[in-house]
Amino acid sequence: RQMCIRDRVSTQSTWGFKMQSVERMIDIPESVPWTPYLQRINQLFIDEKQARHDADAAKLILICNEIVNLSFAEKEYKYLREFIVSISKKRNQAKKAIIEMVNLTMKLNTEIEKKERFQTWETLREITEGKLFLEAEYARCTKSYCDMIIESNDLEKASEIIQEVQIETYGAIDKKEKIDYILYQVSVMLLKKDFVRTYILTKKIDPLHLNDKGLEQQKIKYYQLVIQYYLHEKMYQEVANSFKVLYDTLRDHADMEEKYKLKQTAFCNYILFLLLSPYSNQKVDFLNISERFYKKELEAIPLLNEAVRGFLTKEVIPLHPEKLWENFQLYEPFSKTSTMPNTAFHFECLQKEIIHHNLKVVEGYYSRITMKRLAELCNASPEAVETEIAEMVYDGRMRAKIDRIQGIIDFRRQMQPHDCMNEWGADIKTLLELVEETCHLINRENVIHGKQSQLISFPVSYTHLTLPTSDLVQISVVAVSLKKK
Repeated sequence: RQMCIRDRVSTQSTWGFKMQSVERMIDIPESVPWTPYLQRINQLFIDEKQARHDADAAKLILICNEIVNLSFAEKEYKYLREFIVSISKKRNQAKKAIIEMVNLTMKLNTEIEKKERFQTWETLREITEGKLFLEAEYARCTKSYCDMIIESNDLEKASEIIQEVQIETYGAIDKKEKIDYILYQVSVMLLKKDFVRTYILTKKIDPLHLNDKGLEQQKIKYYQLVIQYYLHEKMYQEVANSFKVLYDTLRDHADMEEKYKLKQTAFCNYILFLLLSPYSNQKVDFLNISERFYKKELEAIPLLNEAVRGFLTKEVIPLHPEKLWENFQLYEPFSKTSTMPNTAFHFECLQKEIIHHNLKVVEGYYSRITMKRLAELCNASPEAVETEIAEMVYDGRMRAKIDRIQGIIDFRRQMQPHDCMNEWGADIKTLLELVEETCHLINRENVIHGKQSQLISFPVSYTHLTLPTSDLVQISVVAVSLKKK
């Protein structure tokens, strides 16, 4: 286009009369009719130039806002984009005027048609990008821009744009807005199924900071998002911990009673995923905490209460898959109608954890047991029991050896030489203590009955005492019997 920049020209108005010669301050081709809108904008640009030379920031703000309001009122969105770019590039332009102009444009841009709104967001991102005093506006424009891209089902482009915003380094944004922004980034990555970047983004938020007053909604949203990540990674202990925090947050704030259904679901999921998590000391601790501090909630749900008690007692839990499915199929982790992924796998994990619990119980009562008998106790096939034993041994949760020829499982711990010596030394020390106690008991009886001549004297120290093994065993038996008397 042939552009006329700050020319003094005589133009024809739309009503047919001649306008007086004015200085053109806007880049408009000669072929474009000089409408009242453009005339008014041109005059505003003349005033803007004068105010800029006078360094009158207050007047600049009013003029810039007037240009934006007039453009939106006349629906001249194409000119609007050109004008705000031109104003932002003026020499010695007041930063406050640019900030106010961008914020007003962002506010009014939400009320126009989609196509024009999309192009305006692009223009605003171009204006704000790389300017430190517009970093907050750049982040907000980018978020709104990505919303429109996601609506057009272009998740790849949206994720590439939004992940480039390092919102945690922006000093012009408060903590609450930063957390909201990071949570938005996490949600976009979850939509894209990019779980690596999801993990990286979640680490930008310290869960301890979410305990501050006024961040309850952000805390709930954070744990709802990380639960999706943990479910994908099959980290069921972390899923249980997240549901526990979610339930505690909803329970401790009376103003969230409208989320009653979410609270009930969170507690049930906390207990169920705790049962699904692999056996560990942490799991046992959380089961004890649940039974002690959530007694009222467990009593309201007898099935979960019975399950928690079963996993805490040193007794074998009967495994009946049909009955188990009938009892648990209505809960979200197992329901076929649930939006939660891997529901069928969750039910398999529940059966596996029951077998693992039974194996730990058997390990506590048996040193050796046949595979056939162990399969009967666990109510599972010998192949399934063997597979689970191998998995627990590999993970370090059990010590066992399988003799597949004879069909015997040995749970005895294989001791290292120094452990054997330590145990033998402890046994000898116990034996000698029993012998010494026996001496005192015999001497006490002789004194009581006046038989001073029959007092038995033993060495003060037994470190150099050497006796045959048969004599040591006999002495220990006598000592134990006297101690009982």
